[in-house]
Amino acid sequence: MFVGEQYRNHGIGSELLFAILEEMKFAGTQTAFCDFARNDIIHNFLFKNGFEHYCYSVYMTNETILSKEEFTGIRHYEDKDYIETFELVSRAFHNMRLSVGLNSKCDESTDKSRNQYADNSNDLFVLESDGKIVASLLLNKNCIENVAVKIDCQRHGYGRKMIKFALSELYRRRYSKCLLW
Repeated sequence: MFVGEQYRNHGIGSELLFAILEEMKFAGTQTAFCDFARNDIIHNFLFKNGFEHYCYSVYMTNETILSKEEFTGIRHYEDKDYIETFELVSRAFHNMRLSVGLNSKCDESTDKSRNQYADNSNDLFVLESDGKIVASLLLNKNCIENVAVKIDCQRHGYGRKMIKFALSELYRRRYSKCLLW
């Protein structure tokens, strides 16, 4: 949720927040939290509207394992994928931040970030199409984190495919609930 500065303090944010919460409630959301409190104004707004502190997104359940055919092209991250995957994630989140009016710059590749990717390789997945990595995601216990789709590949169903894969993988790992971050 984002309200442009020129429209703030007119009740628009509160109305939008309550509409979103009603939709989430209707969809069966069990818990909703806010995970973004960059400054005192935002924190005070969220506290006034019942959010005590940071939180995380929506709990979901998955009752069936989806077919492996649906996951063609998805595989574990390997070190040879580092540059392509790092740039994909960095650019996707940079563009997302810009699209909601935040200041942003693309992250710089470092040995530390490469090591973090390697350390998470059992839980880091990439999706290839035509020999190129077009999407990635990270699992952290029962949490889906950092879903990213290459900018020029968005709106082709790759993000949806990755989420379905993640839910199936978490179900396979015997989790009954998933946290989407």
